[in-house]
Amino acid sequence: MLEKISIASVAMVFVVLMTVTVRQLGAPPRQPSGMDRLRVAEPAKPLPAGVLPVAGRPTIVNFWLTGCAPCLRDATSLNGLAERLAGQGVGVLLMSEDGDGDQSMRGVLDDKGLNRLLTAADGGKETAKALGVVGLPTTILVDAKGFEVARIEGEADWSAADLEARVAALLGAAR
Repeated sequence: MLEKISIASVAMVFVVLMTVTVRQLGAPPRQPSGMDRLRVAEPAKPLPAGVLPVAGRPTIVNFWLTGCAPCLRDATSLNGLAERLAGQGVGVLLMSEDGDGDQSMRGVLDDKGLNRLLTAADGGKETAKALGVVGLPTTILVDAKGFEVARIEGEADWSAADLEARVAALLGAAR
């Protein structure tokens, strides 16, 4: 009986490991759009004065780290969104939490051809702390008046039409 359980256990572990390996080798599973994690601030919350290097225009602010795989996927997706929203006055800002300022960030963005994104460094994490960022990636939607209107904690699919439309509406972008 013990031998049968051991063989069955080994077989089960093998199947699980093979499933995980095949999944990792194939295309990554489609990520959820993020609509289920979009938290609208009601009422909108004013940001602390001078905490972000944006003023006078709606901005999507993404806190990220270059060594974070979900953050890199988010940045790639946000680059496409920045391109689509470019004519609507919406900026997309990557706020790097890397400790070396923007050196790591610049290299990664250049290597991946992500050239539609505004960038800033938060190596000391003061901005993240001031805005209550607890995990990466975290994206905060800031309206033209400097109010947080919504946020998404975790990775999102910024190419999803429903998420893009909701973000544009929250930020007052022209459609």
